[in-house]
Amino acid sequence: MKKLSFFKKLLQTISAPADKSQNSNLSAKDAASLQQNYIENLNKKSDLLTPPYVEIAKQLSNPKDEIFRAAVYYLVQIACNEPRYVSSINSILQQCRKKNKLSAENKLFLDEQLKNLSVK
Repeated sequence: MKKLSFFKKLLQTISAPADKSQNSNLSAKDAASLQQNYIENLNKKSDLLTPPYVEIAKQLSNPKDEIFRAAVYYLVQIACNEPRYVSSINSILQQCRKKNKLSAENKLFLDEQLKNLSVK
């Protein structure tokens, strides 16, 4: 049995004929069914994914003022753009205000952002 080098295998893969499934005839009904199944599975997976705000919320405990303020700002922006996250983000920010020892400036900034969140 002859061993092929990586480059020869790569060359064979590139120059190989197209996938046989591309040559098969697929009816419009079958294609629509496959597409519908794909969309349904995609929607199921999106429900299982971690919401985008979780990683940002971890930054609320960062001692640097800039990072804290950026995290608050982006959490509020996410909540404004995604209404389904408003209650979760609001509760996270409220807990942050109660539990974290914040400077007066950061408390004021957080309060302003919470007001913006409640207005929208």
